Amino acid sequence: MAGPGKRGREHKGDRVLTQSRPHRVIVERVDQEAAAVGMTRSDFIALCLARQLNLEQFAPVVPAQNGQEVLPLGRTA
Repeated sequence: MAGPGKRGREHKGDRVLTQSRPHRVIVERVDQEAAAVGMTRSDFIALCLARQLNLEQFAPVVPAQNGQEVLPLGRTA
C-alpha cells in the first residue's frame, strides 16, 4: 500500500481473469522468459496472446532494459 502523498501501482486497464493449465515444461519456460524481460508471468502471457492475435495495442508494456541486474532477493536465506 502506498504511503501518504505516494501513488499506488498504476492501473493496467480493463482486464479479465482467465485460467489455463499448460504442461509444466511450458510454465517453466514462460517463467524463464518473463524473468528475462522483467515481466510477471501474467503480463508475459498477456503479451504472447496479444502478439499471436495481432492485438498488440492491448499488450502490456515490456519494461525497458536499463542494464541493471535484478537481485535474487526471494532466494536468500
